[in-house]
Amino acid sequence: MNAAAAPNDTGNWGPWAPAIDWAEKLARLRSLRTLVDAMYGTKHPLVRPLAIAESGEPEDLQLVAIELDRMPAKDRRKVLSIYARVIGYKPKPEPEDRS
Repeated sequence: MNAAAAPNDTGNWGPWAPAIDWAEKLARLRSLRTLVDAMYGTKHPLVRPLAIAESGEPEDLQLVAIELDRMPAKDRRKVLSIYARVIGYKPKPEPEDRS
């Protein structure tokens, strides 16, 4: 997370991406939950909020962001980098500064 981002600022990626429909959001939640479960086990504090977030309630999705923020940085980076590869995330190129 960059220094300018607010805590729990999930940005525009994964299940928080605004341009995806509910089926894709659900698939992304399940992918992230499966990944965390496989890496850390079912007792990891992020597994349950991810399962609950499948309800579709925005508050439940925010709880996932809070738990993700609580993860140690090294673990969070590991989970998110593997998750990005799993869903085929390709970052958009930065626009050129033409000033």
